[in-house]
Amino acid sequence: MVKAISRWQSLRLMVYPNQPAQAPAPTAPMFITHKQDPISPTVVQLVLQRLRRDSDIPFSAYDLRHAFILRMVSQGHPPTHIAAMLGRPLSRMIRVYCDLQGAMADEVL
Repeated sequence: MVKAISRWQSLRLMVYPNQPAQAPAPTAPMFITHKQDPISPTVVQLVLQRLRRDSDIPFSAYDLRHAFILRMVSQGHPPTHIAAMLGRPLSRMIRVYCDLQGAMADEVL
């Protein structure tokens, strides 16, 4: 996931050449408009609605967040890194995901 984000940031420099030559700051918005403004939550909601409608697969932003956390935990990322990527302090919820992942690994072994 981290590699994919880095690739997107590099691609974004090519897509938006008016942007400064250096890579965006870690706190810069991930997705931007053609005017280099952050994409609004409303636009994200509309895109998700369209994807749900076109795919006939029921999902929510929460489902995507949940899947992201599970994937990061299964790849062995530390809870503190996952929390930083989510832009949130380390929460009990992320620790629960990590504990569940460990328990599932114990069952397999």
